[in-house]
Amino acid sequence: MLVLNTAYGRFCNGFEVAIEGDELVFMFDGSQADDAPIEGGDAFLRLANLVKPAGAFAIKTTRVVPGPSGFSAFIDDIDYSYVDAGEVLQLAREFGPLFRHECADDGVDVVREPLEAWYAAARVLNFAVRAEATLADPPRASEDALDGEVVYMVEQNCSGIHVPKPAISWAAAKGFGGAIPEPYRTMLDVPAAMLERSHHPIPFDDGGVAFGRWASDVGFTVYGCLEAPCEPGLERAAFVMGGKDVRRGDFAPSSETLTMQQSLTELIVQQLVSVHLARTFVGWGVVHDEKSGRDVGSVGIQFNSYLERIWYAFGLHRSHGKLGICKHCGRLFSADKERKSTKVYCSKRCQEAEKDERAKARRKRARAEARRNEAPN
Repeated sequence: MLVLNTAYGRFCNGFEVAIEGDELVFMFDGSQADDAPIEGGDAFLRLANLVKPAGAFAIKTTRVVPGPSGFSAFIDDIDYSYVDAGEVLQLAREFGPLFRHECADDGVDVVREPLEAWYAAARVLNFAVRAEATLADPPRASEDALDGEVVYMVEQNCSGIHVPKPAISWAAAKGFGGAIPEPYRTMLDVPAAMLERSHHPIPFDDGGVAFGRWASDVGFTVYGCLEAPCEPGLERAAFVMGGKDVRRGDFAPSSETLTMQQSLTELIVQQLVSVHLARTFVGWGVVHDEKSGRDVGSVGIQFNSYLERIWYAFGLHRSHGKLGICKHCGRLFSADKERKSTKVYCSKRCQEAEKDERAKARRKRARAEARRNEAPN
């Protein structure tokens, strides 16, 4: 019988895992598993690095419709490159099953999870970490890191979701498409009422409201939204913009204040964390305290799956401003152990490789300049 340790979102049973066709097959036995999770940023970074954006990208499919309850959009996810299945298998040996335990076969201690579902979970987390990297101070990712992937929209003289007409509504939308496989799809299909309990709108003194939205009816799309009252008499208008359009009139009054683009991005990240933690719950138990030698009560968040635990670790980590995108290879990294805020490479190897490429480029330019100078007039 499979026993789930909800403190970690992992089964207590020992297991072996193999790849059969397009699935990871976890075969459990009667032994005791090590239920201690991989703490810190290691787990979520290792999962997110199973994929990487495939070069320069642009919005593949976008349908944006302004309406009485705000913008709605269907946006396909960008293209990614994937590590081979062997690397996923190695991670599965350490993590165990990623998704909710209902995927266990009745009466059989076997859990099957599609490789495609692991890659999908890695894609969403990869985006969240890259988005968080743009919020550091200074950011460990360029300000255009999300251009061509996030759609920015503004509508004026509208009826907002939280602010009555006349309102101006700013929104950023990131789509993950509709091709999310089970059992990950069920995890993302969160009822609106459940999300409302986990992520409340944030009011401001000027009557504005900041909030996140999550749409799963057609394709999975996450929104960061800011609404504020606007002057009466403005013409009703709606615009769809790129990141450069948002930054053109953007400014940060101080180093402690986020720009409009960063504010919308932060709301998107917060909403993604809320979606993945919407089904967690608070549990109470009795644990033995080594210092006092007594049994004491313990209250903590309980997890239905290890993926929930991973997103919880990311949610705790994200405020540190230590996540980055390697300037050379595109891998995600944590700079927790760095005193300086200037790290932009995931390793010394990438730093040296980037240095060599710059030197080669300089030599190439020098040779080209020499040839131009030697050419007869």
